[in-house]
Amino acid sequence: MVFDSHRNVVVLYGGNTGASVNGETWEWNGMTWALRSSIGPAPRAGQRMAFDSARNVTVLFGGQLANFSYNDETWEWDGATWTQRLVAGPAGRAYSAMAFDSNRSRTVLHGGVSTDGTVSYGDTWEWDGASWTSVSNSGPAPRFYHALVFDSARGVSVLFGGKPDNHSSTLLGDVWEWDGSSWTASAAIGPSARDNVGMAYDAGRRRAVVFGGSMSSGTTGELWEYGSTESIPGFISPGPDSLSD
Repeated sequence: MVFDSHRNVVVLYGGNTGASVNGETWEWNGMTWALRSSIGPAPRAGQRMAFDSARNVTVLFGGQLANFSYNDETWEWDGATWTQRLVAGPAGRAYSAMAFDSNRSRTVLHGGVSTDGTVSYGDTWEWDGASWTSVSNSGPAPRFYHALVFDSARGVSVLFGGKPDNHSSTLLGDVWEWDGSSWTASAAIGPSARDNVGMAYDAGRRRAVVFGGSMSSGTTGELWEYGSTESIPGFISPGPDSLSD
């Protein structure tokens, strides 16, 4: 899901239903859900989306199709129709991380897992609305199931967590920041290593909010915040282990 700040709706596309993958586009306006389209990208799961607030479109890349192949398509949703952008870009993959850098008007994509599900990527790409550009092959170790948000207060994309490959139980808990030209590892100490974590940026409070995820000990309900108001950005003390507490 992404938030379309132009039309003030949350956009949801696709996903795994348990028995198959889905190709529906839904929108939430704060009160009701509306099915907006069943035409567009082929049904898939593990795709990534970001809202391009410079061009007012939701950008979608990749994903796992019903035949278990990993896709390399780029699509855009303008609130009425999906349009496939016939351009070359990142290799087919799923479960990457993607965020929109509103300072530079670029969609940033990092990592993901390869078509056969055995190799993870560590590359960084940017989409400017016309073409994909490979901008880095260094920085965070290859991974998938990680999270990426754009910190508009400091002008950096913040990456956290993930899983390095399918062959071990190792998880990652490192934090990296992308300024548009290079990755910098953060010294912040915070949540333990995990993947499948939820992360969103709260622009009003200048915090990246981190919730949940899968750790080696199981799933968690921890709530953390990565703050940018301090002279040295770092994690704020964790909240309760349940949102109801």
